[in-house]
Amino acid sequence: MCDLNARWSVKLLIAALCVLVCECVYASCVITSPLNSKVGTPIPMVKGDQRLTLHCDLAQPHIFHFPRNFVNKAMLYRLEADVSITGAFETQSSAAPTLTLPIELPSARHAYMLPTGAASYYLDIEAQYGRALYPSLSSVPEFYAFNTIHTLTLSAFAGFCFALAIYVGVLGNSMRSFGFYSYSSYVASAATFFLLQEGIFYTLLPNVRSK
Repeated sequence: MCDLNARWSVKLLIAALCVLVCECVYASCVITSPLNSKVGTPIPMVKGDQRLTLHCDLAQPHIFHFPRNFVNKAMLYRLEADVSITGAFETQSSAAPTLTLPIELPSARHAYMLPTGAASYYLDIEAQYGRALYPSLSSVPEFYAFNTIHTLTLSAFAGFCFALAIYVGVLGNSMRSFGFYSYSSYVASAATFFLLQEGIFYTLLPNVRSK
């Protein structure tokens, strides 16, 4: 009986340590405007320009990211308060805060590296049409694992489509059939559409920027 109680005590201690470790790497990021909600909650967008306000408190660097599929342009600014030092006192200026750009990563999604610490951000978005935006906050290893799998999957799909298009085109040439040419063009166009829709070119060509 004593051994059983001792084992349960050890398990409870391990669970408490796990909770403590989780609290040490706690990451919080909240969208305060236009809705007060955590990152991960769908945010309704309208067609045209709009601004979201975020406040994040991070124990480790994280990646803030969201899809490109209906976003023409997006810019994330970090708000840096103007601070002046007078003697031994540090005071915050009442002037407008300075806006600095976080690091934007080459990715199929809009992705920004957020540093540790507490900070507020403005997210300016130009949407093609009104729909819900699904922003996410991931640790650096989680994001790169997701980005790698996403890129490899789409690259394999596109490679298969282009290989099929070439094969059908060669087959149509040998059979002198224009129907094969049409099907070959259709497959190549579909592959190109999916690559553009999923933003894979932003991963392969990091110097490309949204207009």
